[in-house]
Amino acid sequence: MHGLRLTASLGLLLASVAVAAGQPAEDPGRKVRVAYPGAATGLLLEATVADLDNSVILRGEELVITKEEFDTFVAQLPAHLTVQQSPDPLLLLEYFAASRLLPILAGRAAATAEKAANDDEDALVQAFLEERIADIEVSEEEISAFYAANAAAFAGAPLDSVKSYVRQYVMQEKRRAAIDAVIRNLGTEVPLELSATWLESAAALSLDNPIDRARGMKKPLLVVFSSASCCGTDTMQTVSDAVRRLGAGRVEVLHLDARRQVLLGMRFGVRASPTIIGYAPSGDELFRQTGAANAEELLAQLDSAEPAVP
Repeated sequence: MHGLRLTASLGLLLASVAVAAGQPAEDPGRKVRVAYPGAATGLLLEATVADLDNSVILRGEELVITKEEFDTFVAQLPAHLTVQQSPDPLLLLEYFAASRLLPILAGRAAATAEKAANDDEDALVQAFLEERIADIEVSEEEISAFYAANAAAFAGAPLDSVKSYVRQYVMQEKRRAAIDAVIRNLGTEVPLELSATWLESAAALSLDNPIDRARGMKKPLLVVFSSASCCGTDTMQTVSDAVRRLGAGRVEVLHLDARRQVLLGMRFGVRASPTIIGYAPSGDELFRQTGAANAEELLAQLDSAEPAVP
């Protein structure tokens, strides 16, 4: 998708300004994030739930996405994104909308800066994103922290001998995270309206996934995204089984194939395999880590969570 692999006090202040100016304050209950908590994960969070024409599911300024266009987009997705996975229409709409919004915003930015016209849409978007993340740097502290957290992967090699590799990797991850943040925030730059009729059924489908169902069980939850390597079995399966056995009756464990559950991984921000996520009984995220892990340490972190409020 165009080169991408792929506060309450402030709200009150804005509302008071709108009222003072003689304009009606926007009802926060009509925001997707309020009407359907957890259903959207990115640029649709701030979209307003609206009654739109039956053929339109999303609109905002120059952007209009019809149901027919979106259905065509989904039908053309690679099979590994749709086969044997929970349907996630909201996540897919966010990605489709981003692919349509980025060229619009990139074109505006280029026009404002009075840059030479560029007919290459991908190049225009890439330049737009590069400008947004141009200030990213990697500190010595970040390099040392990454090396310490992944010492086993370096097989005893001293930091100085791998520093350039670590710097490159950390920079790549920071750039990727920054681009993700830019895309998530597109909905704050362009006011969007999302069809109430379409959203009702789409939100139910998006939230009907293994992780959100398990988060509702009021127990500590361990989620492991992992898969077998080219050279052997899924080594994290043993860790998941150990946590399940040691925490029997008090914790829930989900072990998910990262290669088969691509959409679910995207929904929960999984960028590497294995990724391990711990949730409190409240459903809030407790911790997140990548790479190998120890079952006893993971269980201790889960056991430290506060019990759910009845």
